Amino acid sequence: MQNQLGEPNQWAGLATIYSQQANRRLTRIGSLIFIDSVAGPAAYTITDRDRVLAICVAAFFAHLFIILWAYLAERRIRFWRKKLAELERLDLDNADAEKRPRIAVFSDPEYRILRRRSNVFHGILLLFGIIVTAWWLAYGVTRYVHQYTGGAYVFTD
Repeated sequence: MQNQLGEPNQWAGLATIYSQQANRRLTRIGSLIFIDSVAGPAAYTITDRDRVLAICVAAFFAHLFIILWAYLAERRIRFWRKKLAELERLDLDNADAEKRPRIAVFSDPEYRILRRRSNVFHGILLLFGIIVTAWWLAYGVTRYVHQYTGGAYVFTD
């Protein structure tokens, strides 16, 4: 596939990669919801302290892995946005008016504003994920210690 100048159409390929990366965000969020919907009831209903701790530690590490995965994916998405904007600017600088793109998306100032709002939303989701991750560890350890001490929290010197 080539553009009007006879060059390979890099924009279409990069746009496809960007789109795939952005769509995978939903998979990550769905993974966290699935983990919590399975591990949550199990951790509340199981009375064996070793199993509860194992479930909580497994959920903690699963959350940690998915949050790291989401963070790295967001960095890749930002990279692809930047490259797409650079390609648009190259075409906008073309002297021949017929060969210029009719619209600019990624290099448009309005898109930058929308992107910032999106970044805030994803930052909030990431913070929520970190809080839930810490909760899994705290709940598992607290429940383990609580059952180990026979229901009383005993701290000795």
